[in-house]
Parts: sequence; structure tokens; C-alpha cells
Amino acid sequence: MARNPRKPVTSAFVVAPSSFAPREPEEKRRQRYIRRQSIRFTLFVLLVLSVQRFLSTPGLLAKVACTSSQDSLTVPLRAQGQPLSLQLSTNFDDPFTITPSVMPNAVTTLSYLQQWQPPLVRLHFGFRGVTSMPESRPGQWDFSRPDGAISQLRARNVSFVLNVRSAPPWMFDSTGHLPPSRFPLFAQYMARVVGWYNKGGFTDENGVYHASGHIGWVHTWEIWNEPDSGSEIPVSTLQDRHAPFFSPQDYALLYDEVTKAMRAVDPTIVTGGPAVIGYQVSTYTNYIGGFLSHVTQPVGFLSIHFYSTGDRRQPDEAVLQNLTDGYSETIDAVQRLMHQMKRNIPLWVDELGFNESSVLPVDPRGSSPIGYAFAADAFIQGEVRNVAQINQFPFAGNQQNGLVDFKTSQPFRTYWLYVMLAHAFPPGSQMLAMTHLPSGVVALSAIGADRQKLHILLVNMRAASAKDINGHGVPHTVCIDLVNKHAGVGLPFGAPATEWTFDATTPINDLPTSSTQWLINAGQDHLIFQEQLSGYSATLVELPLN
Repeated sequence: MARNPRKPVTSAFVVAPSSFAPREPEEKRRQRYIRRQSIRFTLFVLLVLSVQRFLSTPGLLAKVACTSSQDSLTVPLRAQGQPLSLQLSTNFDDPFTITPSVMPNAVTTLSYLQQWQPPLVRLHFGFRGVTSMPESRPGQWDFSRPDGAISQLRARNVSFVLNVRSAPPWMFDSTGHLPPSRFPLFAQYMARVVGWYNKGGFTDENGVYHASGHIGWVHTWEIWNEPDSGSEIPVSTLQDRHAPFFSPQDYALLYDEVTKAMRAVDPTIVTGGPAVIGYQVSTYTNYIGGFLSHVTQPVGFLSIHFYSTGDRRQPDEAVLQNLTDGYSETIDAVQRLMHQMKRNIPLWVDELGFNESSVLPVDPRGSSPIGYAFAADAFIQGEVRNVAQINQFPFAGNQQNGLVDFKTSQPFRTYWLYVMLAHAFPPGSQMLAMTHLPSGVVALSAIGADRQKLHILLVNMRAASAKDINGHGVPHTVCIDLVNKHAGVGLPFGAPATEWTFDATTPINDLPTSSTQWLINAGQDHLIFQEQLSGYSATLVELPLN
């Protein structure tokens, strides 16, 4: 079929303006220009007003920037805060671990100790396990073991406290006890040890003088260890090691007798105790209350021990909950007791560990990622409760509690965290806030004594399951709002935060690599940023201050 021919299309041509086209009147062009500029100005004003309202609405930008957060944390940038005085340190219970002439690996152990430089390292020396004090038999005054260890610390300017864990074995009676009638015997023994270390020597019970040449070596002493337990007694005749060894009254009598004899040799020394252990708050308060009611000699520090569990089969959640509740309640109760008794004595937790049990196999959680959460939370709880000293136990040990391997001297995970905590929150810092979020995240913020840096410590203690044992925890996001409404503390404009993350991805043999965290200016003195917490972890954030 033939197609219909296409009809011609008539087009209207648009002629480009030219010098030959008629020009638009000048007035009309001017009015159109004015209208266009007016519209632009109106839109600009509306935009400025909208941004101003957005930035001036409290928390509005924070909500936009932290929409994925399940928790928010406010850090007030105050000029003044609660002073922090906690010293973080450690223990040695075997002198050989820091004596290179006996154990070559001790050189490495000492290098890690020197990198940290902890104050008042507790030398936990006695006669049970490794014999580390002299006269384990009458008249055998061999100080080579404690001297070797103390010399290494002195050479590195590391301060220490000497804890003599018990009396020598030959002082106990046939039942494995040290009755009050033998307290003077132990007191004279301790007086001679003071003479050896602080006065150049001593005369023994047989009239023989022993010269040491040591002057002023040991300033701080702890009398006995865990007198509420028989576990330290270095004889086999003690029948029940779980029964209290000394009553609080008898320990006070022992302390008075011993301290009086020691101070007669050197009145400048500081002594303390009782280094009590327990799993119930009443155990601590009953013993300490009885001790303080009867003691008459000066008590330079009051010491307690805390382990969150004694069972490697206890789930993570229960262990961490005991730390959150039992540890904090114990410290609060002891501090209240001292206040009621009008005794202002520095409180030490001079043994802190994840699991107290000595039954094999070891509990590896102390040096696993959950160990980060344990150590960081214990540190925070001690800081805000005015604990003067925390000594992790022990420095050279195994995966259960140690910071370096006692066999190889290689560090475990938590060594690096302890080093950073000690350096980031030294005594003299000022606490800005401590927050315990419902999610299981705990945070501490403080400015340094030199007011050059702000540090924020975030601890993720969330367990994935109530049945987890050495689990991974649960990732969580926290939004941090830095609020400067109090004047006196400022952050340089545009300066980023630096952060170190301690979690399952952190290398074991070195400090974690730092990363940069950019802050968002949220108006009205708000600076905000997010932190992604990956399971059990501790995150340290550092910000420069003006």
C-alpha cells in the first residue's frame, strides 16, 4: 500500500539577538535584575537562619552525628575537678625473676619494668614457695636473695615496699601457729632485718654482728600477708589453712609488737597492713574494724587484696559483675568504716588479680581481651573511690594474672594497658567525670596536672551471653559530647583526638598503633565524636588542651 506523502511542516525560526534586533527597555531590565538579587538575598538569609538555628539547638547536631549510637556520654570541660591520687604498680613474689645472675631472662623483665617505672613495687617475700628471706633456719643469715632483687630496683630508681609474708618456719609451734608468746621473737627478727637494710648491719641473737653496708635501703614495710588466712604459713603442721590464722585482735597485737621494735631501730620507716583477703564485704570490714580498734602503733597505710574469682569456670559476666559490685562495695565499705572511726589512712589494694586460684590449669582470661576490661574497670573504680595505691599481682607470672611470662619474660596483653594507664592518669590529674552506662560501658575523663592534655578511658564490659567463658564481648557505639560551659579549659580548633584501642586485634608484643579521631563542632561549646568499641576492650582517647 502506498504511503501518504508527509505534509510540509512550517517552522518558526528563532533569531538570535543581534545588533539588528530591537533592545529591551533599560528600566525593565533593571527591575528584573533587582528582583533576581532580592530572591538570592532572601534565600541566603533563610539559609543562615536555618544553620544558626541548627547549631544553636542544644543536642540537635549531636543527635544527627550520633544517630547510630546506643549510648551518649557527656564530658564537662571544667577548669577544676576532683584530684586523682591513685598510684598504679605491681608485685614480685620471687626475687629470682629480677636477679639476672640467677635467671638471664630477668634482664628482659627488668627492661619492661623500667619502661613502666611503677612506684612502690611490692616485694612479696617470705618462706612459702620460694624462700626469699634470711634465717629460714636459726642463725642462717643469708640476705643474698632479697639483696639481689632490691639492688636491681635501686639501680633503676624504682621505689618499693617490702612485705615480709610471715615469720620464719622455726618460730611456729607444733600445731603450725604463732602464739602471742612468740610475737617478741618475730619482732626482734624484723628489727634485725631493718638494721641490715637501713643501719648498715645488726647484732644477732648470739651476739654476732652482721655488716651489710646498706643505709636507708627500705623505707616502707608491710607486716605479714593475709593474716585472716593460713595459706601463707610455711610449715606442714597447720591443719586448716582456710581458717583465720590471726584474729583481728591478735594481728593488732603482733603489728604493735613488731612495728615498735622496727621503729626503735629506724624511726623514719613507714609500716602498714593487714593485707586482708575475702570474698564478702563483711570479711574486710570485720577484720579491719577489729584491727583498727586495737592497734596503737602508727598505721601508714591500710592494705586489702581483691581477686574477682577463684574459679576458672565462672562465666565472664559473673566475674565482671563481681568486679563492678563486690570490688566497689568493698572499697566503699572500708572507706566508710575509716571515716566512722576517724582514721584517715591511705587505702591500698596491693594485690589485684583476675583469678586467685592456684589450681591448674590456669585461667587465661587475665591476659585475654576480657583482661583489658577487668584491669581498666578496676583502675577506674579505684580512682573515683580515693584508693591511694593499686598493685597488680604478679608482674612476672602466667597467663592467669601475670604481666610478663615468668619463663620467657615476654609481655602479655595487659602489660601495655597498665603502662598507658599509669602514664595517662598520673597522681595530680583532675577527674572531670566518671560514667557507668546501662549498656555496660564505663568511662573516666581527666585532665593532666600540667593541663596540657585531656584523657578519656572507655571500657566495654558487655558479655555476649551469660554463659560465655573467655568470650569476645559485644561491639558497641558510644557518642561523646565534650561540653565547655564551665570556662577554663579549651580545645584547639580543628585539633584531632588521638586514640589507642586495646581489644582482640591489638598486638601482644607492643603498644597498639594510635589512630586519629576527628571532632565535630556542634555549636554552643559542644564538640562531639563517636567511638566504636569492639567487644571486651579498653580505649584511651587523648585530646590537646589550650
